[in-house]
Amino acid sequence: MKDRKYEDNPLKLNLQFFAEDGEPVNPTDPVDPPAEPKTYTQVEVDEMMKGLITQEEMNKTFNKRFAEIQAKADEEKAEEKRLAQLSADERAKEEAALKDDKIKRLENELKLKELEADTVARLQEEGINVAFKDFLMREDGEKTNEAIKIFKQVYDEAIEKEVEKRYLVGETPTGSVSSPSGQVNPFRDETLNLTEQGRLLRENPDLYKRLKSEAGK
Repeated sequence: MKDRKYEDNPLKLNLQFFAEDGEPVNPTDPVDPPAEPKTYTQVEVDEMMKGLITQEEMNKTFNKRFAEIQAKADEEKAEEKRLAQLSADERAKEEAALKDDKIKRLENELKLKELEADTVARLQEEGINVAFKDFLMREDGEKTNEAIKIFKQVYDEAIEKEVEKRYLVGETPTGSVSSPSGQVNPFRDETLNLTEQGRLLRENPDLYKRLKSEAGK
């Protein structure tokens, strides 16, 4: 026999406890159907893919990078195998040689930086444009100073001769940007061009001297 107590007094539930965001639940409210996924046409897909890397380009980049990593790994593996076959004395000698090479390379880099700094300082001291640093710098400081000294002598002599020539003929420099021959003067402030100055010094020293003199440098 069924218990009349539960039939007469069924369990009452408060649906408010099952509500979301504090809103009351009405069991008769319709349930919204799930949103359908958006579909795109091929034209829309092509438009969105513009400017992005293609699958072929991605595969090419990946394969190239993978090949580089694999080659490096194979090289390291071969080197490890070679070293493993060496005796303790041979390995110690080779490691010492590698260490010496690294030290020498670092020393050479440091010497080069010091030489560049010394060359710039020497050029500034002589009143020569530092753009000639690479042109005048030699393998050591002594030879670099000798090159600067010779260059300075030639430069001063050329300027002096040009000044005397202008004085004798009564010629004075003009304010024109170009030289008397119509060529743009890379030494004038209005058309200053250090690259062109260096090119003239290497390829046409006479024109270099004349244009520099015309600019009053």
